[in-house]
Amino acid sequence: MSTMQQRFHELGRLKSDAEAEMKPALDRYDFLRKQQQAIDAQLKPISDELRQLRAPIFDIDQERASIARALNGLTGKPS
Repeated sequence: MSTMQQRFHELGRLKSDAEAEMKPALDRYDFLRKQQQAIDAQLKPISDELRQLRAPIFDIDQERASIARALNGLTGKPS
């Protein structure tokens, strides 16, 4: 076997060793990603609902900002 062939196989062993060392961390990562995906799926409808519920607040804030600009910031105290 040539020196290059020996090095090729040595690198293959080193790679296998590195992958074996990485496997526990990768397994933990994959486990947590699956949990995160499940949580994301639960959050989506809530996020959509909140977006709809916030829409009127956005419009209110836009109108208040227009009025505040027209009043040059002198909005006074609420009555």
